[in-house]
Amino acid sequence: MLGDSAMRTVMICITTSVVAGVFVWGVVAGVFVRGALAEEPAGKGNPPLDLKAVDDLIAKFKANPDDEDVTDALHDISARDDVPDRVREKIGKAFEDDIRRRYEPMAKNVDALIRKYRNDPSDRETMATLSLLANMEMVSEKDQARIREAIGLVERKEKEDAEAELAADAKDVDALLARYAAEPESAELALRLAALLEEGKMKGNAAKRVLKAAWQHALVVRETYEAGKPAYVSLNHPFGFSGAPPVIVIGRQTQRLGDARVSDVQIAVDGEPCGYKPELRVQQLVKTRRAQSEGMFGAAYTAMRSRELIRLAWDRQAVGGHVLTISFTYSAGGFGERIELAAELRIVPAGEAEKVKFRSGGDLDAKMRAAFALTGSYGITPHDGKADPQKPTLVKWYKGLPIIVCESLPENFVYRAVFRGEDGREQLLDEHLVVHRDGPKESLRLSYDRLEFDAAGDYLGTLVLSANRRAAQDDPMIKTAWGGTVEFPMTVKATWEKRK
Repeated sequence: MLGDSAMRTVMICITTSVVAGVFVWGVVAGVFVRGALAEEPAGKGNPPLDLKAVDDLIAKFKANPDDEDVTDALHDISARDDVPDRVREKIGKAFEDDIRRRYEPMAKNVDALIRKYRNDPSDRETMATLSLLANMEMVSEKDQARIREAIGLVERKEKEDAEAELAADAKDVDALLARYAAEPESAELALRLAALLEEGKMKGNAAKRVLKAAWQHALVVRETYEAGKPAYVSLNHPFGFSGAPPVIVIGRQTQRLGDARVSDVQIAVDGEPCGYKPELRVQQLVKTRRAQSEGMFGAAYTAMRSRELIRLAWDRQAVGGHVLTISFTYSAGGFGERIELAAELRIVPAGEAEKVKFRSGGDLDAKMRAAFALTGSYGITPHDGKADPQKPTLVKWYKGLPIIVCESLPENFVYRAVFRGEDGREQLLDEHLVVHRDGPKESLRLSYDRLEFDAAGDYLGTLVLSANRRAAQDDPMIKTAWGGTVEFPMTVKATWEKRK
């Protein structure tokens, strides 16, 4: 339907209100959405504007609206303070004409789009297109009303279904708990259990049973650990991520866990208190049957689950079996319950511990690389701790930062990300990132603000995502992983602008 290049040329803004779970999209000339909705700085200190060059860029855009470099250049020009209104209007008119060209065929085929959406409400691309059309002047008021009615009907039906399912679960908790015991990895069932608690449908002993069942499989350890090496365990939050973590104090250590409803954590090995360090929070997207959250393209049929990779501060690793216990208070639905989890840590001599099996080569490499795609770029202002926000100063901007998405990977990928310049020098973006096998479509979260360039200019290089074998071995959730590398061309445009 709409490709990524089309989205780059749609002049829109997103209102801050959410209506019935769907973002309202308003078409407004002069506001230009790029890959990650990043705003560009207004032009100050730029060279004098060459009006003929602007006309040439507009002509190039009309000839090839999918040329991202030309589109970016026109956007940057329109954002400058010294651009005459007539030039800005001319650029806006070129963008408007392109929008009309792309959307008029869809505006004439509203019936088919509505049918497609009703048949598959999880089609976020169709929902995004309908949401845009519902706010476009080229679509008749009658059709706009029909689009809004169709979206509203689907949402009301989903809400009614969810309420009916919640009521049925509350009446037969035992059946739901039995299903969850058989399918502990089911995000759908975990969300249904969470709904019983958050909506206050469960009280007293019934709520305690639900909580204990939900956390029953949350602690994951490796089959064996090598003596003398750090032991890592994974604490999987069954109900997903919930806001900012609290500060948890254990002895002299101040630690954090990633769920605001977890408090008073105690960890012990063989009954002796054990310090710990949460080293990584892994946020995993999982597929669900109903919409659980809103995103850029409307209701997203995915849920976010999080887990903590915890390093145990345990230095007495005698070969043999040891009992690990983790206890904490979990608050939900207005009450708290003490949860206690236990697992065996089996310590074995060097060379005998469980190892991650890395796979690569042949069809797997091709399938893994095909599962990643470069879908656009955006810009950021790296944080400058030395800058005084009250005083005019130069602000650094990086543009051209790749947006990488992946979907349905045939194998787990635990990787590090670097920017490798033309001179071969590498800048680390992230050391330990995880994408799980067969997950829904998601954008990689890369720390581009760690890039450092000391002068303005274009920096050509490559974004390299390569297997991090040590990190994969540390993660007990990872049994097998891809051992390959995927690369994308990357050109960072570094500029300095005066802060307004």
